[in-house]
Amino acid sequence: MSSALDDSERDALHTLLFGKDPQPLDVQRWMSQGFTFSSNPKWSWGLTQLYGGPCGILTPVQGFLLRRLLFPDDDKQRALTSSGVTIDKHGYTSSPLVCKDAQVPRAALIWALAHVIERARVSEDDPLVLVTRGSGGDAQKLALVSTEVDSTEEAMALIDSLLAPASASSSSASASSSSASASSSSASASSS
Repeated sequence: MSSALDDSERDALHTLLFGKDPQPLDVQRWMSQGFTFSSNPKWSWGLTQLYGGPCGILTPVQGFLLRRLLFPDDDKQRALTSSGVTIDKHGYTSSPLVCKDAQVPRAALIWALAHVIERARVSEDDPLVLVTRGSGGDAQKLALVSTEVDSTEEAMALIDSLLAPASASSSSASASSSSASASSSSASASSS
């Protein structure tokens, strides 16, 4: 079920995310961040932070993404990541994490976003709420749409539809149109 946020809901969400008197440049940096993978082949699964500020959203998403890659829960996922990752007694890895398919980091990002949003709920009985940019509005008053889903799988399908497809030539999967999705969803879900 999707519905547009009215002015008071949008303003409350904006205040929750940015405070009562945010610096316009801070808001602009957050809204232009998106989710972009590193262009370095050794770190193809690493999210790139373009500007200062949004690390509070990127860090947990990166953590969940790594969890999915390092500890896959199915054989298909396990076959697509490096089997050579080992951690020594000091906590260092002996080899880089290698994704054998450019779609693997994207799929792990979708999984990570859905699970971060799932964990942001006040209780397990609450629906998963994703807030995304709608059409219209401007930089100061974004049009936002709230969508409730009943399961993590439904959230993953919605997130998948919002993310830009990965480029055939690189492992980049930019999702600036849904950057509000992860940050707003977590805040929206935890404030509902």
